[in-house]
Amino acid sequence: MSVAIIGEGILGVRVGEPMTQNNRQLKTPLFLVFLMVLAPFAAAANVTTFGNGNSTTDIELRDGTAFVDVNSGTIDLPASETVTSASMDISTSMVEHSAHTRVDIETMPRVWNPMYNNQLTKFSNASHFIYEEGSNAVPVKLKAEGFLTDFEETSAGFLDHRAFAQNQFGWDHGPIDATTVPPNSNIPDCSSGDYCWGTGLTDDDYSNEWAGQNGITYRMTSASIFVDSSLKNHMAFFDSWHDLDMQTGQGANPPVYYRDCAYMEIRSSFNDDFVDNDPAGFAPIDIDLSNSSGVGYGNGYYARGSGSTGAGQIDARCQGLAQGDYGLAGSSTSVSNPTGWANIAIDLIQYVGQYVQFRFIMEDNNIGGTDGGKAGWYIDNFRVGDPLPQSADMSIMVSFLPLQVVRTSPMALELSLSNLKQPVPLRSQSKFLIPQPDKSLLTVTAKP
Repeated sequence: MSVAIIGEGILGVRVGEPMTQNNRQLKTPLFLVFLMVLAPFAAAANVTTFGNGNSTTDIELRDGTAFVDVNSGTIDLPASETVTSASMDISTSMVEHSAHTRVDIETMPRVWNPMYNNQLTKFSNASHFIYEEGSNAVPVKLKAEGFLTDFEETSAGFLDHRAFAQNQFGWDHGPIDATTVPPNSNIPDCSSGDYCWGTGLTDDDYSNEWAGQNGITYRMTSASIFVDSSLKNHMAFFDSWHDLDMQTGQGANPPVYYRDCAYMEIRSSFNDDFVDNDPAGFAPIDIDLSNSSGVGYGNGYYARGSGSTGAGQIDARCQGLAQGDYGLAGSSTSVSNPTGWANIAIDLIQYVGQYVQFRFIMEDNNIGGTDGGKAGWYIDNFRVGDPLPQSADMSIMVSFLPLQVVRTSPMALELSLSNLKQPVPLRSQSKFLIPQPDKSLLTVTAKP
């Protein structure tokens, strides 16, 4: 706050006017008169500081509701003095604040629909989003027909079955990063993100686990998934990486015997009545190689032989595969697929209108003399139906709550805001709305 008093001398001589040769004889008397004239104004001064001696002070507003100034500060002056001008500057920098205004499905009915929220929201393509069910707002998400998951921090309804089979080892869901794998490990990174499913997940050699005479079978089931007739694509896709135990022979071109194997099974129902601990109804299903990539016949995908001596074949002790059936074996890593991550396709056209459940099985047959040092089977990014849109965005125009400033004194003040082009005069009973986030920092500056 500033108070300035402006006055002039008397006897026709302006205060501070230089003396001339002609009035030198009046120097002493006029000097005494000058002091007498200024005596009443001796207490007058420009108020340039607050009570603590600072020229500025900060006012922190913690209340997110409207703020009303109904009690202005006062200055007590002697009765003989006159206030000729006063001003107060208030400023706030909006860029210092995050947007704290909450906008969600409880804010207003149909909050995401631009037709009902006064264009508060804007979509690059509204058909790519789900934001309402009927006339009720729901949490916004990208629209995908069918089933889709990348397993990031969610198991997505997939279930390991070690407890049902009373096995010590099984499928695990979690992150794979430098803090979870041993040094020089052959465990892959997840196909995308940090989370995926794997047999042992962070065990870089499943083949050295005690498996007993009959080995270990790793089983995992998917969630129940409805194959809708409206889907444009009746396929299931998932990313797959495998490195399974085998036995390499001797010689310049040594024979390879694939001792362990992995494969998929499926079961269906019209009533969605699958029971997790009941394996009834599962049957093998082949990979659709014409729509897959990264694996192929003789390249990570092999037929089961009739015994244990067929080179280039899966050992007959892989009991889940019939003779001549194909399954995953060896490694998915190759010159043409250096990361080892393949994209597997399964044709579901015969299951349209039904619920399906997949089962992922890896057999560790615990056969002696194998190469060892194998990490197992990993999967990521599972979907049935169409993928999510490749690019979509949603914009929200946030409206802040107002801060109401009211001046009841007849004395005119100036209110200056950093987001205004010029000061706005506030007079008696005038009001002005200031954009107000949940927390503002106002700076009041005293000026001469």
